[in-house]
Amino acid sequence: MDIIKDTEIEYLTETSHRTFLSIARSGLTSTDFMRLYTTYPFSLGDWAFMAGISERSLQRYIKTDHTFSIAESEKLLRLSHLLNRGLSVFGDQSRFFQWLKEPSVAFSGDTPFSLLDTIFGIDIVLDELGRIEHGILA
Repeated sequence: MDIIKDTEIEYLTETSHRTFLSIARSGLTSTDFMRLYTTYPFSLGDWAFMAGISERSLQRYIKTDHTFSIAESEKLLRLSHLLNRGLSVFGDQSRFFQWLKEPSVAFSGDTPFSLLDTIFGIDIVLDELGRIEHGILA
């Protein structure tokens, strides 16, 4: 499995939901996580925040070839999908990651990144990416 390639889809469909469901139930491995960690410019602390796992636990997961729980795997899959979508919408990695870290009126002055610790927040950011893609700015 290649978590980056498998989540490079524009929109989630019933088929992609079922695929992600199957992958989440099987559990992502620390190898899958390392693909995310080395692909995107976030610190381990950032990933710990987004995944809802302590940084120390995440370090231990990496060392022990841990299999993530269903909930952790689901969140990592959604994050990977969001990151792929953002790169597609912005067309430039540095612009997209800068946007994630800047406060935005669309998020009541919060940064998009600050919302990525919950599935609901991920969905809010995905919705905003859709608006940006279609030229509907807040």
